[in-house]
Amino acid sequence: MRKNVKNFVLVMTLITLTFPVLTQNIPSAQAANPITITTTGYAPSKLAVYLSPPTIPTGVSSQYVVFVQLQDAASKPAYAPAGGVGVSLSSSDTTVGTVDIAVTIGAGATFARTWFSSTAIAGTSVITASASGYTSGSATITTVVPSTSPTKLAVYTRPPTLPANDAIHSNTVTVQLQDATGTPAKNLTSGVPVTLASSNPTAGTVPASVTIPTGSTHAQVSFDSTYTPGSTTITATSPGLTSGSAVMTTIAPVPVKLAIYTAPPSVPAVSTTYSNIIFVQLQDAAGNPAKAPAAVSVGLVSSNATVGTVASPITIGLGSTFATANFMATFTQGSTVINATAIGYASGSAVMKTVAPVPTKLVVYPGPTLPANNLVHYTPVVQLQDTAGNPAKAPAGGVSVALSSSNPFVGTVSSPLTISAGDTYGAISFDSTLTPGTTNVTATATGYQTGWGIVTTVTTMGSPSKLAVYSVPPQLLAEGAVYYNPIIVQLQNATGQPVNAPTGGIKPIHWDSSCYSYHLCRFRLRENILRYDLHSGQHNAFRRVIGIHFWLRDRHYNWACPSTISCVRWFAKGSC
Repeated sequence: MRKNVKNFVLVMTLITLTFPVLTQNIPSAQAANPITITTTGYAPSKLAVYLSPPTIPTGVSSQYVVFVQLQDAASKPAYAPAGGVGVSLSSSDTTVGTVDIAVTIGAGATFARTWFSSTAIAGTSVITASASGYTSGSATITTVVPSTSPTKLAVYTRPPTLPANDAIHSNTVTVQLQDATGTPAKNLTSGVPVTLASSNPTAGTVPASVTIPTGSTHAQVSFDSTYTPGSTTITATSPGLTSGSAVMTTIAPVPVKLAIYTAPPSVPAVSTTYSNIIFVQLQDAAGNPAKAPAAVSVGLVSSNATVGTVASPITIGLGSTFATANFMATFTQGSTVINATAIGYASGSAVMKTVAPVPTKLVVYPGPTLPANNLVHYTPVVQLQDTAGNPAKAPAGGVSVALSSSNPFVGTVSSPLTISAGDTYGAISFDSTLTPGTTNVTATATGYQTGWGIVTTVTTMGSPSKLAVYSVPPQLLAEGAVYYNPIIVQLQNATGQPVNAPTGGIKPIHWDSSCYSYHLCRFRLRENILRYDLHSGQHNAFRRVIGIHFWLRDRHYNWACPSTISCVRWFAKGSC
């Protein structure tokens, strides 16, 4: 509440803006630490040749029965690298048949299929596949004069082992007509309908049926794998024929546990949401990434909610190896353990840290000398700082500060004051009297070192001749935030003592870069203080003060320059 004070008469010749040093604490930059990304899987080292079927009729051209598969050292199917793998093929006896001389296993594929053309001469030939950097593979194909008396079905799965990758593996299941001796046989009168079934659809499936065309000995269908590794028996049946079957196996890392990774492992202790920095991965027993055979619901919990919490639950989708979650930090720095659980999997955990200057002490900044005018002033502030004197944010719940004035004849303070969570300072309400002098303002809070500062009041004398600019507190965190009222502009006389504005007030003028116009903020009658917001981390070429760029604002805006006083433009160094 304002009290009655004496009016002042304006005598003005020139207004000068002066800036004290404003500093900005910027942590030293550190070079980024290099990281290593590791990919896992089956590394291809050799070629394997499969023939499906292994025995074919003589005299038939371009039968796509040759399969070349990339495998690792343990004979597990392996994916071709970028650019694919070019494979050369040869037939050891071209009088029996010839093979396509080259085929490419495309990037990301495990095998390729190509043709063999048989001659009229029955016999055997060794098909060899070779590629630079890989061990060669081979298999023997047999050609015979076909029978015309089919009695049974034979099933071939080639390659017999495939990745469990939820993919369609074309032409990998072959159904062949055979006679009683196992010789390939033709049905010369009509096509032969065949019913197919998979004993374990969880591992993979085949089409429900296929027809072996008239005059052919076999037909091929695709195998549709899933993300669940395992084995399944493919059975072929047809009326009047003995059924046949073969086993198809799919392999993949089997997920058995959860692993959590935090990227980055530490974040600023700011009350905000850090999106997708918690990674939960499915792994096999050896710690390799493993795809989810079905959607996996993962529950997440933070051991220390004072530091931060985590979004839960999250879902690792079918065929995925991981999912991400958001981390919601607070203003309290520290560590918390993030735990992940899911039914059927071993749990995992990781530590997330939040960092910030840790407030350990209170510092009182008294601000400029005040007039002993029986008014309430909000110029002193109390700031939280760490041990090095850097501004530090109040933790969750804020900090309640008890204030006292050693000389109530000069002025009193309102107590307590709360520095809100996430803030570094709070303005002190100082109620001056008509008695000039000094008083020690002391700030105390549980768990923090006590701070104090001396507030000085004087009897106002003379006429205003200049403006003084202060930053209270003098240090702020450089984080792109809006700091309310740390900039104080004061009317002073020639000796630097505070002087109240005369009747009609005074309007200092400053530049607004957003609209390229002059703004006016009035010192009203009986005032000698204006306070402004500071926008940390913003860029403004017109007012640069020791690395901090800011707008000066007040609630009293006027878009015209008054003719009764000089217009003052604030330049980069703060002079007019």
